[in-house]
Amino acid sequence: MMNPFQIVHAGDAQLALYQWGMPKDANDDRKTLICIHGYPDSGNIWAAFAEHLADQFHVVAYDVRGSGQPRSPCSPSRL
Repeated sequence: MMNPFQIVHAGDAQLALYQWGMPKDANDDRKTLICIHGYPDSGNIWAAFAEHLADQFHVVAYDVRGSGQPRSPCSPSRL
């Protein structure tokens, strides 16, 4: 199975992103589901759910800043 984990950079911010299933293309009407975890979990908490739906949906989860990966910002004001 493919590792769904990657780090996405936006300016000086980093976001840990997990993806299962293929994103929509011009030949299908596949929907994207976005899963948000609670504190203190990580986006990977959705793995079993996402793997089950990956044939029908593009499933995306991410680590809320301050938990999971990457490390939390040094300053709480940067959360």
